[in-house]
Amino acid sequence: MAKEGRITDQERGRTKRPVPAADQTLGLLRDPDVTSFGEVRRALDTRKAVLFVGSGPSAPLYGDWSDLVVSLGKRSGLVPRDYIPNEEWLGTIKYLADLAGLDLQPDSPRAVFQLLDRFREKLEPPQFGRFLLAQFSGKRSRFDEIHAHLVRTRFDVYVTTNYDCCLESASKVAGPAFSHDNVHCYPDPILGVSVSSRSLFHIHGRVQGTEAPSSVCVVLGDSDYQDAYQAEGGPSGFIRDLLICDRPVVFCGFGFRDHDLFFRCLEEGRKKLLRLREWRAERGWGDIAMMTNYAFLGVEAFLNNRQLMFKESKLKERLEEFYTRLPELAPGGEIVPVLYGDPYPRDPERSHMYLTKLFEFLADKHPYEYGPPIPSEQATGITQPWQT
Repeated sequence: MAKEGRITDQERGRTKRPVPAADQTLGLLRDPDVTSFGEVRRALDTRKAVLFVGSGPSAPLYGDWSDLVVSLGKRSGLVPRDYIPNEEWLGTIKYLADLAGLDLQPDSPRAVFQLLDRFREKLEPPQFGRFLLAQFSGKRSRFDEIHAHLVRTRFDVYVTTNYDCCLESASKVAGPAFSHDNVHCYPDPILGVSVSSRSLFHIHGRVQGTEAPSSVCVVLGDSDYQDAYQAEGGPSGFIRDLLICDRPVVFCGFGFRDHDLFFRCLEEGRKKLLRLREWRAERGWGDIAMMTNYAFLGVEAFLNNRQLMFKESKLKERLEEFYTRLPELAPGGEIVPVLYGDPYPRDPERSHMYLTKLFEFLADKHPYEYGPPIPSEQATGITQPWQT
């Protein structure tokens, strides 16, 4: 029998698929990825690492951004109830924008958020609250296997842009559980919160089943982002402080084209950081030392064109473009990509399975344990990521 909180394959409504066997490199693609994975393990041994979780781990339960946009469009009455999204996401954006009467550039980073604003305008606050509650709180006690591995791993601070309670639910079963006092959610101030023990930050809000529909508050549409990221004590200042503290940040569950992370979170954090650097320079103070951070990214994110699956040269070009551009997106510090997966996937769930396997390995080798941080130079030296 599945443990309380676990979901079965029957509940997911799909047939169980075999997890790819962990080979020597656990699905990592290149020698630099293998080295970077070893650096992540070293960071975990300092007991100071931060995990920044995107929507990827929760997508099998709640769907991804495209599912949320289409569902809200249907609830607003602007999108036909029987509409099935096109596999090509940019084509879906263009179609939805036409239905909403918006003249958008589908590839614009703001297009998705402007669509969400338009759909939301058609709903009264209680209606919108009931929509979010129906989307997320009905499964609030559920979590996927990967969530259990995430909370078992030796991270001291967890940050997420997700509205669901998967990490909290998983921690109650896989442990140790997050205490009520150490879970912080927007719109409560999150900047300057003292982190004295294991903490979780929902920087875009959280949807709980105990809330009244009219009181649900999340960062979703374009106007929400503008309000939240300009507010004192909001997410942008929090991210700035996160990236200049002495804690390495590990990103997982985001895609290379994830506008929620790269366009909103990191870009707004970068602006705050640049202003801080200018302020220090005006006073003759030194620059800010930045930690090296890491981002787990599935190779399937590059293969939105099915033809790329069969053109090795084209795939290589896309990967080189990615490795060239990622440092430009890092807000002052370095974000090292850890690329994993299968360059020629035949299963859309394969990337999720690889990420689950990687964090199962990390949770087994670096389980969470209470104790003070230790100097990075005293962290366990790891020459290969698969060593015990």
